[in-house]
Amino acid sequence: MPLDSIRDDHFLILGGSSGMGYASAAYLLGAGGIVTICGRDEAKLAAARERMLGECGAAPDRLRSIAADATKADAVEACFDMAARPDGTLDGVFVVAGAGLILAAEETTAEIALEQMTINLVPFVNAVQSAFPRMKERGGSILAMSSAAALAPYPKLAAYGAAKAGLDHYVRVTADEFGQYGIRVNAVRSGFTNTPVNGELMFDEHYINEFRKITPLGPYAEPEQFGPISALLLSRESDWITGAIVPVDGGLTLRGYGGGVLPSAMLP
Repeated sequence: MPLDSIRDDHFLILGGSSGMGYASAAYLLGAGGIVTICGRDEAKLAAARERMLGECGAAPDRLRSIAADATKADAVEACFDMAARPDGTLDGVFVVAGAGLILAAEETTAEIALEQMTINLVPFVNAVQSAFPRMKERGGSILAMSSAAALAPYPKLAAYGAAKAGLDHYVRVTADEFGQYGIRVNAVRSGFTNTPVNGELMFDEHYINEFRKITPLGPYAEPEQFGPISALLLSRESDWITGAIVPVDGGLTLRGYGGGVLPSAMLP
């Protein structure tokens, strides 16, 4: 059931053209929010906007889109300008932008590690910078997309996992600092999810079976399962929750992870 408090609130989704970002934006739009989605690919973003409007039955002026690179501070600022009310205020931002690189530790150079930090942490840093002046007078919610890789040592995800672990800590410290302004800062921690970036893996029977073994509700989530929880954390319904890293992983992180989950093509 959509949350009543979302109606007419303004939200920005950085990374909203597909996957969990798209699903969360659609949920917010369906609940009566005014939503702006951001992505790098202008054509993909335009197609996502048209599809979302059709699915949600929303008026076109309720859903805005802007092509931007979330690792660039000026581009993120432009996204916030579009998403905000005329007075500059914004109710919530969800930073989904990011990507993981599967690469062995012995092959991961400092440049590659820095690139993973840039892709997975910098968009959130930029969002915090742009959100604070727009939320400090009336509060708001800043939400990040974390990963189970921040918690468990999945093989060939050293740089990605380190970047997401850094993101989790940035969330906690920012939540502590921003609490005095009524700004809540949280993250959702995903497990294995059926998103376009995982497209080939969804046909890897070995990989799917391994996640079925280690995930109580397994083997994977659908993006739509992130809509309700992200909307809750972005809404005023969760006004006593901050600094939380909420697992939306089917119980993946409940079990002792034994390691060795690799796509079949990467098996020794």
